[in-house]
Amino acid sequence: MELGLVQSTADYCVFYSKDSNKIRVCLYVDDGICTGISEEVVLEFLDKLKGKIEIKVKPLQFFLGLQIERTPNMGVVIHQWQYI
Repeated sequence: MELGLVQSTADYCVFYSKDSNKIRVCLYVDDGICTGISEEVVLEFLDKLKGKIEIKVKPLQFFLGLQIERTPNMGVVIHQWQYI
């Protein structure tokens, strides 16, 4: 919240910005996702967050046991094949 985010009242793990950058952060224990209006905006936000807490920044592949893959046509596939 020190970085200008508001905590969602519908889900306390979700934080968002009310400005034009459209930052959305979902945190759960030691796992998180950050999205925004552009990659530049997200990376800038994550740099600020690194000044507050220790985080690792890498492309999204797993979140809460879900495997997440981007398709060549900008789509997204979410699955749990490793659990089958």
